[in-house]
Amino acid sequence: MNTIYHPISIIYDLIESLGEDYTFKFSKYFYRPQNPLDEREIFSVIGAEINDDWLEKQIGQLSPGWELALNSEVVDPRNRRYHMPMIDFYGRETDFLFSPYFRSMVGGRFHSSMSIFDSGRSYHAYSPMLMSNKEWIGFMGALLLLTLPNSPPVVDARWVGHRLIGGYSALRWSCNSANYLQYPELVPLSTIIPGRK
Repeated sequence: MNTIYHPISIIYDLIESLGEDYTFKFSKYFYRPQNPLDEREIFSVIGAEINDDWLEKQIGQLSPGWELALNSEVVDPRNRRYHMPMIDFYGRETDFLFSPYFRSMVGGRFHSSMSIFDSGRSYHAYSPMLMSNKEWIGFMGALLLLTLPNSPPVVDARWVGHRLIGGYSALRWSCNSANYLQYPELVPLSTIIPGRK
């Protein structure tokens, strides 16, 4: 695993802009296909403790079949809670990513700062920004509206449903079970933006 291309870079960007005293939430989970609930343990880590060595240690300590995920919830030094916006796309199609409709639905700030990662079967997106809980709920609802009638799905609607029930988003950071093909890896925008190859 090369951490240069890993989504830990999103945390580094947030720490650089916000400071090391913000707290990030993570989870260790055991995925059970077709089960509405997964087995999940949530834990918090202050930004000052997050680095490449920390990540490798966390992944190395996972029990067989368990995975590490970043949760969207971020807590500031005054204990105010925010969310980092994330998207779990349905697959690896990218034509819609730079359409005016997609930009209007996810918001210009997210769109201009998003990073795309290939998780193996689908793309994930993150933005190093923070939203209030109300804004996050609206964002998650907007994701469901990205798929137009009679069109292929854009986002994983089941993921959105699970995360709204859970009260936070979460995306996988490890590759510790047979359910997944690879570690999430940064996708250079030059390979997916029309006209920028």
